[in-house]
Amino acid sequence: MNAVLQLKARLKTDSRRPYLARGARVVRCEHCALVPDFCLCGEKKALSSRLEFGLLMHRNEPFKPSNTGKLICDLMPKSAAFAWHRTTPDPALLAWLAPDTRIVFPSHYVAKERQAPLPASGPVKLLILDATWPQAAKMLRSSRYLDKLSVTSIDDAVLSNYPLRDQHQDGHLCTAEVAAMLMAQAGETANAHKLSAYLAAFTDHYLAAKRHGLPSGESLAALKAAMAS
Repeated sequence: MNAVLQLKARLKTDSRRPYLARGARVVRCEHCALVPDFCLCGEKKALSSRLEFGLLMHRNEPFKPSNTGKLICDLMPKSAAFAWHRTTPDPALLAWLAPDTRIVFPSHYVAKERQAPLPASGPVKLLILDATWPQAAKMLRSSRYLDKLSVTSIDDAVLSNYPLRDQHQDGHLCTAEVAAMLMAQAGETANAHKLSAYLAAFTDHYLAAKRHGLPSGESLAALKAAMAS
């Protein structure tokens, strides 16, 4: 069970009422959140990387079938996931953070003196705020316990290819796209390709089920080829 699914289980245990968003009654794979006939769990493959991702998730995100943070955790077993709280951070998050941990966010939200490029070598922890973009901006502004961390910027002018959610602005990337971009920046082009292929297949299969159709088959073939390379 990946880190997002573990967080989801903890939140369900603590919740006083079920999460009943649109589509909540659809029968889905417990792991990939796709309908069973289109499940991709057999295609995922653990990747080796110098990047270690942490997801600071708005409370609703682990319950959304369209969430792509779980795709990162599927391929990156060392990834961690934490529920966001404005004033009382999860102790596990504070334990995970290191002085040189980087928050990942578009540069125009952050003062220049707080920005720092991705290190050219060596291990690095990267904290992604997993939420809608307005929620993520609020999380960054209001979480005082994150103020001391540097920010590694992403190029939010790159158009998002993720069609499952309204990104509010064309340049806003989904969580898995952000991680793939960071892998590419770190020189891990093969990992970036694998995660991008996994996201593309997930998107294709998710939309096919939503439209009561069939996946194209091309995305699955591309994913198999990527994972085999």
